[in-house]
Amino acid sequence: MTHINSTLLLATLLSVMVVACKENGNEDPTSEQSETGYYVDAINGSDELGNGSEENPFKTFDRALDTVESGETLFLKSGDYGDIVVGRTPGRDYGFDSSEITIPYSRFTDWVTVKAATGETPHFNSLNIGTLNIPNSGSPARKISFSQQGNCDLYMSFEGITIDDGVEIYGSRYVKIKGCTINRRGELNGSTAIIDNKDGIDVINGRYITIEGNDITHVAVAIGAASYDLTIKNNNIHHNSHDGIRIWGGINWLIEGNKIHDIDDGVDDGSGYDWNRHVDGIQIWPMFDDVKNLTVRGNIFYHIESMGIMVQTETNAEYWTFENNIFGPVGGLLFHLGTDVYKSCIFRHNTTVYAPNDEWKSIYRTLNGQNYKFALWTGEDSVNAVYRFYNNIFTTDTEVPAEYGVTDNNIYYDYNGKNASPYEAISGNIADYIASGKVPGTLTANSAAINSGTNGYASECPLDYNGKTRDKQPDIGALEK
Repeated sequence: MTHINSTLLLATLLSVMVVACKENGNEDPTSEQSETGYYVDAINGSDELGNGSEENPFKTFDRALDTVESGETLFLKSGDYGDIVVGRTPGRDYGFDSSEITIPYSRFTDWVTVKAATGETPHFNSLNIGTLNIPNSGSPARKISFSQQGNCDLYMSFEGITIDDGVEIYGSRYVKIKGCTINRRGELNGSTAIIDNKDGIDVINGRYITIEGNDITHVAVAIGAASYDLTIKNNNIHHNSHDGIRIWGGINWLIEGNKIHDIDDGVDDGSGYDWNRHVDGIQIWPMFDDVKNLTVRGNIFYHIESMGIMVQTETNAEYWTFENNIFGPVGGLLFHLGTDVYKSCIFRHNTTVYAPNDEWKSIYRTLNGQNYKFALWTGEDSVNAVYRFYNNIFTTDTEVPAEYGVTDNNIYYDYNGKNASPYEAISGNIADYIASGKVPGTLTANSAAINSGTNGYASECPLDYNGKTRDKQPDIGALEK
């Protein structure tokens, strides 16, 4: 076996180990949720007379939290529960400076679920989790280091709740935000203070965090995170004013099954406004740590003012995989790879979808960005990496440089009519096509992509965008016919 094949094997094994770790429970070691639980009713409950039963619920979240035990559930009825603070005591501060005296706190050893009761619509104003203080340090000025990977095992899951002014998770391990609607109050552009401080969910120095199945809309950045073992899955991220997902650093990330679309800050890049931002679907811009073991799988990107995926980093990048993603029209590049990725960088089974008459309306204006180009290159250190770009549907706007390690079996669709479209044509807006129940990039009966993919690495990506098993001779692109 050659040196390069040994490196490929190592990259594959590490990738499998990371995914298996997440799927086998190390990231989310929960037991089956107990049916035992307490009810909270912000409108008709009573902390003095209630016992937490459905007939006699508590009134406040804090009273219920003092009562619930590991493995139990808090069922919330409709009402406004205000600003919810968990994972630190005493006070409500995160511990950013020496005047903020607070320490991490949790008494749970198994998951406590906080969820909307059936048919109910509870609201939080905000959800604030954890602290950046080091436990038992003797000084509130001592802050947790990023390498410590969290400071508190919280074991709390928040499900089906509307959170009107954002979520912040600091220093906490074992947290889930699932099936929630997340917004921010007030304007979303017009000043740097607004556009840089209206994130939907922020995660700083967390571990074993899951953000899944949420609707995140009318925020600036939907999710900004510096974390270890982070899963961002099946979220609908749309009609926001800044990035969809911003990666600030960390190891073992899975970004899977998200819809990222219709995001715009309201002004053109370079327009002179000091709050103007580069609006991207995913921006990899580390500020806290390296980015290693990153998997971006089965997401769809469209209607984005700037880039689909923007990479801009000088920190260490290792073992990145982009697979089964669908890229519709955006205003800037579909993918800007602005760094060397060491050890392994894999880009496979992705589809670029051409929609010539597409037009869309952001929360500010009507746009019709029509860019279908990937900017892919390596620098002088690329000899230390293994690059594999194969089984993708690009357009002729993109040409993968020959110096990449593997560039097999890609289709370059010439949408000017020189070759037939490999997928069903989209005559209007891509959003309308999706609303009709179809998946952009669905292959036509006679598509040149069918059974044309290389099977040399078939075991690495056995399922398509929809979870369908690929044939022994796989199709090119995100979807198997």
